[in-house]
Amino acid sequence: MASSEMENIAKFKANSNIIMSGQSHAGKTTFVFSLMQNLAVFESNIQHILYAYGIWQPLFEQMEMELKNITFIQGIPDKKVLESFSKDYSNILLVLDDVTSQGTSSPELYQRLMVVSTHFVDLLCIRIPKALSRLSLLRRLLHILFSAISGAITLGRERYFVSDGHTSKMSALPVRSFMDGANTKWRHGYQPNYDAVNEKFMAEKTMNHKDGSLEQVVENLVKTWEMESSHKMDDADWKSVDKKVFTISSNGGKKFNLDDNISIGNYNILMCESPLYNAVKETNQSSHDLFRNVFTTGFAWEVLQVFSGPPLVSFTWRHWGTFEGDYKGTKATGETIEMYGNCVVKVNDDMKIQSIDVYYDPNPFLMKLTNWKSGAGCPVAK
Repeated sequence: MASSEMENIAKFKANSNIIMSGQSHAGKTTFVFSLMQNLAVFESNIQHILYAYGIWQPLFEQMEMELKNITFIQGIPDKKVLESFSKDYSNILLVLDDVTSQGTSSPELYQRLMVVSTHFVDLLCIRIPKALSRLSLLRRLLHILFSAISGAITLGRERYFVSDGHTSKMSALPVRSFMDGANTKWRHGYQPNYDAVNEKFMAEKTMNHKDGSLEQVVENLVKTWEMESSHKMDDADWKSVDKKVFTISSNGGKKFNLDDNISIGNYNILMCESPLYNAVKETNQSSHDLFRNVFTTGFAWEVLQVFSGPPLVSFTWRHWGTFEGDYKGTKATGETIEMYGNCVVKVNDDMKIQSIDVYYDPNPFLMKLTNWKSGAGCPVAK
């Protein structure tokens, strides 16, 4: 491409994420090679290219010969590697070429990349994922297409697209990482399905966080912990927490460790001090069965606002569901019941959760479920 043509093209900005989607042998890596040969397509003055790969390809040898400012590394680079490169180079182009072939799931990769992007403002990332199915590829391309023209179809804080005459919200589905372990011991003997609650979340959430934002990263991290807390029986399968130091507490009360979380369950831990809920009479399994039967279309959860970034993440949240099933003798009303709260989550450098401290009042929520009114006596004594 001539230099005069370069001056007229729209350039990629720093701190961007570019995804190259396509079938196997479609030429994704070759196309990225051409971009690296024409660094003028990037707004930043790229000083070095860090190329992470899953499996070595013959084309890489040609890259090494033609590109003097490239370093190859196998697997996903961690924060320490990037910090080392950032000391020597102010603008880095990071290429991740099918690194999932090394056994790291796409959600985990995405989570690590988001952590990196919050620390390295001069990092531009190109991802070349493994081949997608035609349906997945179509969805990805549509997402990219509508993202590209979102400036023309932005309404308030949310982006929309029109399909079959209906207007609907467009944003990424929640990402619950670490669900693909072949030998995971699932509580019910099989991998959980989140289709129903995802549909409810997408249709009824009040916030539409930007892809890659800290709010979205925190939301996905907490959803991953909730998935493991609700469905993984063996601590060896847990990947979202720092197992040796992890604790969880509610309203400044007792701190429970990982073994407690697995045996007692998150409902019993987080509502153990409420006078309207008898955690002593509930097991992990019975508490989950209780609320699944009440909220048959899902008990959705969203991050509202994040006030501080890692390592100490402070944020507000909303939890809601439709009262569709009876609750301990109280007839379902069909109304939406919700609760709000604050949370402080401490994470380590690998974005593993070290502590969860939740602050909220569960009693208004439980009052609706129990149909309890002031002066009516203790509902858990019935």
